[in-house]
Formats: sequence, structure tokens, C-alpha cells
Amino acid sequence: MNIGVLSDKELLNNTHSLVRKERKTTAEILEHLEEIERRRLYCDLKYSKRERYFRSE
Repeated sequence: MNIGVLSDKELLNNTHSLVRKERKTTAEILEHLEEIERRRLYCDLKYSKRERYFRSE
């Protein structure tokens, strides 16, 4: 998409929509990471610490 051709209103609306999607995605990622932590799945994958798992994945 060539955003240079968008009207001011379209650009602002699209940006607002993208920010909403990003926030939703971030919340979902955090929820998944919390469940991985709760289940200690990083241990099953031979990571000694959750931080190592989170950084590598």
C-alpha cells in the first residue's frame, strides 16, 4: 500500500486501527508467555531459565 496517496483522515484512521491491532496482539503474546511460564514449558525445551527461552524464541 502506498500510504502517500491516503487522505489525512484515511491515514489517521488506518494508524488508529493498526495501533489497536498491535495492542491486541501484544496482549495475546503476553497471555501466552504467562501460560508458558505457568507450565514451565521452557524446562521441557532444555532451557535452564525462562529468560533464555524468551530471548531465544
